[in-house]
Amino acid sequence: MANLCSRCQAFDIQSLKGTTFPWRGYRIQDIKTSVKQGCGFCMMVANALPIVFVDWKVDEVYRAVPIGSFVHFRALTESDIDILQGRPMLKDSSSSAGLKITRLYASIDLGANGLAPLQEWWKEGRSNGTTAEFHVVADPDDPAAKSGDVMGRYIGRSTELDNHCEHIKSWMESCQERHAECLQSLSGMETFSKQDSLLPTRCIQVQFNPENGQLESFLVETAGLSGRYITLSHRWISDTEKCSTTSQNIQQRLNGASLGPLPPLFTDAFLLAARLGIPYVWIDSLCIIQKDAQEWEKESIRMANYYQRSILTVACPANSTTGLFNCMGQVSNLPLPVPLTRLPYRDREGKQQGHFYLHPGDQDIVKLDWLSISKADLFTRGWVYQEAALSRRLACFTSTGLHLRCKNEYPKPQKNHLVEWETGSVTMGPGSVFELSYRRWYEVVEGYSGLNLTDANKDRLVALAGIAEEFSFAFEASNQNQEYVAGLWRTTLPQSLLWLQTHQGSHQRISSIPTWSWASICTAVHWAFDPKGNWLPTQWVDTDCTVVGILHPTVEEVSTGDFDPTAFFDGPIEIPGSQQVSGGNPRNRFPILCIKGKLQPVILGGPFESEQDSRIAAEVTRHFLEYGMIGWRLIASPLDSEHVAGWASLEHPAFQNDDTEEETPLYALHISTYNGIKGGWSAGYRGWSHHAYDVVFVRPINTIPDGFERVGAGRLFGREVDQGFKDAEERTINLV
Repeated sequence: MANLCSRCQAFDIQSLKGTTFPWRGYRIQDIKTSVKQGCGFCMMVANALPIVFVDWKVDEVYRAVPIGSFVHFRALTESDIDILQGRPMLKDSSSSAGLKITRLYASIDLGANGLAPLQEWWKEGRSNGTTAEFHVVADPDDPAAKSGDVMGRYIGRSTELDNHCEHIKSWMESCQERHAECLQSLSGMETFSKQDSLLPTRCIQVQFNPENGQLESFLVETAGLSGRYITLSHRWISDTEKCSTTSQNIQQRLNGASLGPLPPLFTDAFLLAARLGIPYVWIDSLCIIQKDAQEWEKESIRMANYYQRSILTVACPANSTTGLFNCMGQVSNLPLPVPLTRLPYRDREGKQQGHFYLHPGDQDIVKLDWLSISKADLFTRGWVYQEAALSRRLACFTSTGLHLRCKNEYPKPQKNHLVEWETGSVTMGPGSVFELSYRRWYEVVEGYSGLNLTDANKDRLVALAGIAEEFSFAFEASNQNQEYVAGLWRTTLPQSLLWLQTHQGSHQRISSIPTWSWASICTAVHWAFDPKGNWLPTQWVDTDCTVVGILHPTVEEVSTGDFDPTAFFDGPIEIPGSQQVSGGNPRNRFPILCIKGKLQPVILGGPFESEQDSRIAAEVTRHFLEYGMIGWRLIASPLDSEHVAGWASLEHPAFQNDDTEEETPLYALHISTYNGIKGGWSAGYRGWSHHAYDVVFVRPINTIPDGFERVGAGRLFGREVDQGFKDAEERTINLV
């Protein structure tokens, strides 16, 4: 550890306890002197507060800092942070004494303006050069930790199970006591007990044999019972298949037979649960009868609740073959964190009894570490997306240590960082920012749609059904129309039909899902909202077609054309919400949209000749470049085939060759209109403003009357397009 100056050697953490003025500090001039003498803590403070080193006479940002100014310190507890971040919080009923310090907040006194208010400092990001934060941690067995004065723990890459169990148990207890939101389902419609929840149909019961101390594990029926259990989120490997529960071994296992050789990941999960005092573990391959269609139909619907009701979900993102604890001994490709600074710990009597550590709160290494976790192979799986989103608490064992996340907090490594940044994925943030809105749903789809599924034909919608059901509960509670159809919500139709592929290429198409749904094509998709993530203001956008009904024939009827679509025009078949949400395609039904709107024929050309041409088309149609121009192709109007009239992003497999010449006519279905777009002179407009049209490109099919299938989406513009939609008559089509 680095040397300390005499001032830091006399540091007394007890002086930071909450009083009417809970600030203590160092003079800036003294810090500068100690830095020259090599004091580790003063150097850390100076590096975190670069304004200390600016020329006092010229400070364009903050004005001159007086020579006699101080760097003041204030201790923060988890409760302080809850209040600052506006989290819903239960009363802290824990009996542990102590200061409960997790962070040290440092602020420069700017003279007349006084200290920066704590709320203002937090809101502005603590990055303006006059404020900084340091995480406060201690070794698990140090008096600083045992006294309750320091809540953060330093374990590093230790593979000692006892250390990890103590840390997880302490974190879980704190979460249960402080976080009201972590006792609720994602929608907030169900509240869980702090202890017991309804158990899955079957679980693995784990316990230490009282005679020999050996860990024992058995498959048991638990349907209808309550208790505590953990879930394991993992990727299947060859060993998973070998140890799975099947119709051939289910009865022997329920009668107490050994589960046989198990992957290290499974046995580590059993050991972790037993050490935490949690009697049950749920693992899909062991607790669901594999290759049993009836069993899968029942259990796949319940899996979302299994993860949501478990007290903890455990994951090993990087490698499913090494186990939970061994992976933390592996070498990481990431750089090591910066060294800690150690300060003496003094108890309430003023006696030095040990030490505690501090390190800067804004370490890029922590963000890099969690980003590497989020991109690990495990989190590329579609089922894991839902598991992580619904889990109230998640423990990730990685090569750089243990990372913890609950619904109320961003990912937190053992050193007690709170990693706060946007990732665009529901799996990475706390539940407190997960507002169940229609707009939020499409963010969920954007995060999920590009993930991998072993059997996409069967699971494309099922693997997201648990999240969809929670949205449905929330919408119903707020008296919103919550009909869920093939991955979209009826209330947002037809605007939500305007999804675009994120990656160009030939993608697998799922024949049992209608082409108008994002779920019909196995690729990542997005919606071109404005850069702030909002639908454009209504004065700019007019919706120009209507969904007049939703037909629900079976998949077989659609493929053969053996049904009468006119029999359904009185309105959509009513299907219970829970059944509909559970698979997104209930009772093997194939939803067909009956849309009343305008169509006009278009001519499909090749790709744009240059990026500049694409940018002009984007500008004229008010397409934000943040969303890219993936695989755009030229569109022309039959009224003027020589000039560009728009762009198309086509995901249909038949249109992936740039030279595709289709004999089948291509039509643009008018969804909405952008009004008052300024500019456009580069495209030949001479007025102050013009229109652009959101369209879905469709082509006719002959299996049903007035039938069309989607091939892509895009935007059109120009006088010929204006005239084409003006002259077109409204008609009702069946979009399959």
